[in-house]
Amino acid sequence: MVKRLLNKAIQIAGSCSKDGNPEIIEYAHSLVRNLTKMLLSEGVNLVTTVDKFAVANKKNKCGPAIIFYWDVLEEIYEYAKAYSFSKDTKNIAKVISTSKSLKQITTEIPPDKQKIWDALCSNNIITVYTVPFGWNSGAIRRQIQEPFSDALVIIGGGEGVEHLSYLYSSHGKTILPLDIPVGSSCRDGRGGASYLFQSFFSHPEKFIPNINEKTRTKSTMFLYDKWKNKPEEYAKELTDFLTEVVIPQVFFVRLLNEECGEYPAVENFFKNIVTPFVLDKGYGIKDMGKSKIKEGFLNVEIFKEINKSSIIIADMTGLRLNCFMEMGYAFGLNRKVILTAKKGTVCPFDPNQIPCFHWNTSSSDKELSEKLAVFWEQNIDRGSLVTLSEII
Repeated sequence: MVKRLLNKAIQIAGSCSKDGNPEIIEYAHSLVRNLTKMLLSEGVNLVTTVDKFAVANKKNKCGPAIIFYWDVLEEIYEYAKAYSFSKDTKNIAKVISTSKSLKQITTEIPPDKQKIWDALCSNNIITVYTVPFGWNSGAIRRQIQEPFSDALVIIGGGEGVEHLSYLYSSHGKTILPLDIPVGSSCRDGRGGASYLFQSFFSHPEKFIPNINEKTRTKSTMFLYDKWKNKPEEYAKELTDFLTEVVIPQVFFVRLLNEECGEYPAVENFFKNIVTPFVLDKGYGIKDMGKSKIKEGFLNVEIFKEINKSSIIIADMTGLRLNCFMEMGYAFGLNRKVILTAKKGTVCPFDPNQIPCFHWNTSSSDKELSEKLAVFWEQNIDRGSLVTLSEII
């Protein structure tokens, strides 16, 4: 069976109030652990953070934990350990933290947590990203986390998860808020996940970009009261739902004018090579020549869809001005861009700076597919065209 979540990235975030119901808080921890375990088994890469081990009774250092990232890290550790820390478990999670937090976890966490952290780092199970030295703002951390991830699951929390949800929403990513009443560790925001769940329950299309009739109905099935005694079953239902809705979008920039002489070749290339390749990788497709249009003005639709797409495949065949504009917009948004063009197309920019996959109509579909796969792997993670200058 094909794992539809394979290599997708998901973040689980949130927190609990120190005055919350201990049984409900423990339920939330159990849910996070089960959900993490199931997502890992589906081939998901996780995005999380790390900090000291915060508990409800800070003074006496006792009571339930009021954060979830250690649940995630512990399950990642158990998963990797079960596979003897093999190569298949390398870099299965990205951890975004601050230098202050990394210093604290070496001195302010229990020995068992220190053992887990050391094993994750020494065995390259996680990749650690640190925000600029001296900047400890949670907002900066969240702005770095979001681009790494395709979907967000939130439980409890306050303004932190609300800010994360805003970032994910602005880029057309799936957000799944749960209404488990655990409160917020900082007692801030409008109500965190529980507040957002109210909107999710009545307007799921705002949280699930590619929602359909089937998933719309399923989105009404996640009320906490229905699952309050069944954390493992709840985690399974959430995993199944995420499998259906976490489909990052690839936007096609290409020649669409059927009267142009190059159109048949471009159409064949996208139909027989690009589309099967993209679908096989588990992505959704937005092709303005074939996809359903939502906006009244086509140009608005185009730029909205580019903004919420994870990857843009821009074909320069025909040297159409609108294609250059759309490509430039995608580069300006720091999206991942794969450039293609029919062999013989002379692109008006330096190919050494922006590599382009030149396809040949005389090549077989199999040969083109294999070459496109190689080009994709070589270029999909290229950095931004422009690196902003740093003053600090």
